[in-house]
Amino acid sequence: MINYRVAGAVLLLAATLPAGCTGSADDDSSAARSVDCALSEVRVRWSEPVTQPRLTRVTLFRTGDTTGTAVLDEAFTTTITDVAAPPEWTEVLAASLGERIGDPVRTGTAPTGSTEPGIAAGTGELMLYAGVDAVSARFTADCATPVTGTFISWTGTADGALFCGPGNPPPAEPFGRLAREHCPAEPAPQPSTVRLPDGTISRMGQEANAR
Repeated sequence: MINYRVAGAVLLLAATLPAGCTGSADDDSSAARSVDCALSEVRVRWSEPVTQPRLTRVTLFRTGDTTGTAVLDEAFTTTITDVAAPPEWTEVLAASLGERIGDPVRTGTAPTGSTEPGIAAGTGELMLYAGVDAVSARFTADCATPVTGTFISWTGTADGALFCGPGNPPPAEPFGRLAREHCPAEPAPQPSTVRLPDGTISRMGQEANAR
């Protein structure tokens, strides 16, 4: 299910726009108005796209645990913000942004992979994780009255596993590094103590008093 959030800015679209691009909304609405524009027939301009790894699921398996505990569970879904865009805009924007970045942009809710460990946790704490390669960019559709919004989607998915604990090297790939931040906190190291010879404290006190 695609999520469409409506921003507070008002898009002033006249009711007499050409057939290709028209606007409709209540006159007293302060929300961003829905638009009716044949997006496939107009030019779409993009800002510089931003790509980043984003986790969607992290599950912790402790020693002997075959069920796991969900540490993170956040579905990632294609979203258009700042304008109440018609549903058919989603695929058009995805195709346009895909051409812009040279990589197909997928739509809908990203899969989160398996929650089965697949390998024995043994002794220690095993983390399974899944995520998406998220991409977002501002767009301007050259309708009769230009329409601007933000398109957020994903280009691919990734999943993996890692063991927590100081004895395990940090993962090299970005999703693993993000997942490692969800490992249970390690106990703070205790300050080291030095055993002093008998009578040392007493002598130190006598020397301080003599000064």
